[in-house]
Amino acid sequence: MLLEKFNKFSKYYLLILSFLIFGVFILFLFINFDNINQYYSNKINQKKIIVLDIVNAESEQDRLNQILISEIIDNDNLLNIELENNFFIRTGQVNIVLVITNLGLNKNLTDKALELKPLINLGFSSYSPNLKNYTDMARDRGFEVLLDLPMEPDNYPKDAGALSLLKSLAQEENFSRLSQILEKVSNICCLYSPLNEKFSNSSEMVSILTKLYDQRIKLLYRGRFKDKIEEMAKKIGYNDLIFIDLELDDELNEEAISRKLNNLEELAKEKKYLIVTGQAYMLTLDKISTWLNHINNENIKLIKLSEMFEDNKHEY
Repeated sequence: MLLEKFNKFSKYYLLILSFLIFGVFILFLFINFDNINQYYSNKINQKKIIVLDIVNAESEQDRLNQILISEIIDNDNLLNIELENNFFIRTGQVNIVLVITNLGLNKNLTDKALELKPLINLGFSSYSPNLKNYTDMARDRGFEVLLDLPMEPDNYPKDAGALSLLKSLAQEENFSRLSQILEKVSNICCLYSPLNEKFSNSSEMVSILTKLYDQRIKLLYRGRFKDKIEEMAKKIGYNDLIFIDLELDDELNEEAISRKLNNLEELAKEKKYLIVTGQAYMLTLDKISTWLNHINNENIKLIKLSEMFEDNKHEY
């Protein structure tokens, strides 16, 4: 009799105990929900696939149909995901390459540039009377150094120096001038072209690009014949040719330069590297100095040209 009563009540006890255990489990989950959520969030973050921006995709359908992750590039400050068909996901900082050109001709302007933060690249004139001293000083202060490649100007025969590459010269003479330029200073990162020149629109430019290719010398092109020179470079397999995206002071006034500097971050979101040049004007240097002191380093990463060239995923 007692055994029957025990068996009858034990069933109720087990049922009640099961409900209690289930209730405790639910309570445990509720109390620890934030911790569990944080755990899985951390697991996702460890994979570092955090998409902040998708550019060059015209619609949500484009994103779904055309985005194909091919590689993740990861370092302390930048995570990019390369996509097919030039699609690009950017996370973290934007990359900006800033170059000041035509230094070394005016002492005050050159000294002013050398006082800037060494986050930028300094381009010197091949005609500078103190070229070696200036370039050595720039390197000692942490700057990347470029050298200009004089070319036949738009207003030729005016403003054509003794080292300018000219359409009228024999190939050997242009090669000789190129050699003289390269011998002026060693260990330069890159040559850069003038803005207002017409030499690169001639067939003679092919031989110069071939010479640069043979000597593994890089060229930053700033002229207006981009399509033509790009076609020349492709024909000879010259991949060390890059183009600027923006000239800061082609409109030399305070408002225009400030506006362009303030828009650099937004423009850079559409590119792996935004390449910007400005000339050695006091107004330009003053504006760059102010900008460097106020940029948000969490959003903008200023890149040396050599860093960009070392990234074999840069698209020329």
